[in-house]
Amino acid sequence: RWEPGPHQCDGPWAKWWYHDVWESNGWDIDDDDDTANNTGIHHPRTQKYRTVPPSLLPALRMSTPSYTFLQTLTTSHRQRAFATPPTGKLYEDPRNEHVFVFVGTPSDPSNGKRNRGRILPRDMAAISPFDSSVQGGDATWEGIRVYNGRIFHLHRHLNRLFRSAKALGFENLHAREEIVDAIFRVLAANGMRDGAHMRLTLTRGEKATSSMNPNFNVYGTTLIILPEWKPTEGATTYDNTKGVSLITAGTCRRSPPSTLDNKIHHNNMIQNILPKIQANLAGAADAIMLDVEGFVSETNATNLFLVRCDSGQGEEMEVN
Repeated sequence: RWEPGPHQCDGPWAKWWYHDVWESNGWDIDDDDDTANNTGIHHPRTQKYRTVPPSLLPALRMSTPSYTFLQTLTTSHRQRAFATPPTGKLYEDPRNEHVFVFVGTPSDPSNGKRNRGRILPRDMAAISPFDSSVQGGDATWEGIRVYNGRIFHLHRHLNRLFRSAKALGFENLHAREEIVDAIFRVLAANGMRDGAHMRLTLTRGEKATSSMNPNFNVYGTTLIILPEWKPTEGATTYDNTKGVSLITAGTCRRSPPSTLDNKIHHNNMIQNILPKIQANLAGAADAIMLDVEGFVSETNATNLFLVRCDSGQGEEMEVN
């Protein structure tokens, strides 16, 4: 316990922060004592659930970045994982622990400035909980690889990204050149020229309030670029040496265009995730998905191709 009031060790900030501490006299509290003299850690103004006065918001906004950074240095942050990935380690490539990512909104066309995005370490990057991707999986995406200093089919991927965004009715989009500029900036920040993969996501953007209605998306689209060091054959790909084991998905069928057009590369992927869970439980690499008529469609993650080739004796062969 301690004596109420100021103490010499309080520090120069005490007169602004320690009002409740000065009224307390210890950590203990008598649950049966409802009098004003019961001034322990559970003083009425130091209880668990409190309203934040609007006057403290500037201080909160100023202090949160520093607090967030210091939090990343703690043991609890480094040990926050509840499970171990299939590789037995958090990062297949240790460089991925400190990759830079890009998050941002479109530029303001009235002043011609570059997009309002930032390149941040992965543990400091975030999007608003009001973003449409959080509220309803309302986004479109592309997976793009980098080989030998070149981005594989970049403009074809961007073509599909913008087709999907158009089909989803996105408004106030990033310009194409903004996205290209952001891609090269974040790749340069990471020093990535080969053996890398980018997850490029364009969401409908942040909403003014929680709602499915796109009319509340007033801030423009949100662009997220997540680059990682990823080999073409690794923990998240297939084992092309041993072969690929597949099961047929049970209850999940690939939706027809009349239900949800899968040519729209959207983020609503529960239709793919459930078959993947089935494959995991069966010890298989992936699951073959059937359409609603029972015909083979694709796997939960990749396309299926039937290759017809020449046997060398003038006969055609079919190779699955």
